[in-house]
Amino acid sequence: MHILRLPALGETMEMGTIIAWYKAEGEEVAVGEALYEVENEKSAIVVDAMGAGLLAKIVAPVSTEVRVGAPVAVMAEVGSMPTQEQIATLLSGESIADAPAGGPSAPGPATQLTPERKESAARERIRAMPKARALAKSLGVDLAGVQGTGRAGIITPDDVEAAAAEAGPSGPRVRERRPLRGYPRAMAAAMARNWTEIPHFSQTVSVWAGPLLIRLAACRSEGLEVSLNDLMVSAVAEACREVPEVNAALSGKAVIVYDEVNVAVGVDTPHGLAAPVVHGADRMGLGELAGEIRRLADAARRRKLTFSDIGGATITTSNLGPRGVDFGTPIISVNTAATVYFGTIAERPMVVDGQVVAGPTFYVSGAFDHRVVDGATGARFLRALGAVLESE
Repeated sequence: MHILRLPALGETMEMGTIIAWYKAEGEEVAVGEALYEVENEKSAIVVDAMGAGLLAKIVAPVSTEVRVGAPVAVMAEVGSMPTQEQIATLLSGESIADAPAGGPSAPGPATQLTPERKESAARERIRAMPKARALAKSLGVDLAGVQGTGRAGIITPDDVEAAAAEAGPSGPRVRERRPLRGYPRAMAAAMARNWTEIPHFSQTVSVWAGPLLIRLAACRSEGLEVSLNDLMVSAVAEACREVPEVNAALSGKAVIVYDEVNVAVGVDTPHGLAAPVVHGADRMGLGELAGEIRRLADAARRRKLTFSDIGGATITTSNLGPRGVDFGTPIISVNTAATVYFGTIAERPMVVDGQVVAGPTFYVSGAFDHRVVDGATGARFLRALGAVLESE
């Protein structure tokens, strides 16, 4: 019998939310079978069983937010179901983050209350998540007057915030309250960390889109299923080969320059932004690259990305051109030194042979980690990228 713990399913993952169990307690599990599904900041990932066994106890039920390394289940040998007492002994001293009401907890030995602990025990009878208790203390909210909306009436952090808002000074009416969970919550934490810890600087260049549109039409006439975004990602990979100092990251007191170009591609999904990674993008032909981006985008929208699909990025791209956005200042992802942002292609004034004419152009912005990339290197990279995009 052993404890099954939540693995780190991403380089920056600290917490994960269990969103599905594919096996029930008492069921046998074979090697490679889907066991449960967990949502982190980038995707929902199905975790397969690494060994055969019997699912003796689900410690983290659906909707539980679990810290990396914390227990999610207890596994036993096939044909030897342990007793509840044996499971309790194994789990003694373990804890789970934000377990919902009714979810299993690690039972321990019964404890005789001393007179000094009676008042504390009375407060404990108010059923509230640990984070809700901490938040209530910081906001000065009395939990005795808070109505819990969690499972079986447990008080959640959102309930505490709502109670604090009602007790506070009047303000604008609230249309709805959207709790930060899964993708949005992890994304908020990651972006705050990246923005505050990485010294950003941004540069923007204007690119003539004529050659790019001609190339797109030629590819499609040859039967290739290719998009403008595919061509842009391919150009980024090529530019990284020309200016490898951008395909890098800060590691401790050293700058590491990667020997492969793995491009994270922003994908809009119904459950939030995902950034799956095209590994070895610089070594792919255009058709292969386009096919891989389609596969990753489809997996992201169906929440079927694997750990290998979201890890190991060396540079990131974001394309909001199809949404009509001209340019932006992207945020750099951890373990990379650059993010490239593509704006919309539109007819704009441009000078050709001394004459002002209208032509298709778009803006390409780069955000760079100033600890790794200086202004001149960033400019060289954007010029190289522009040259690839404008090549005929």
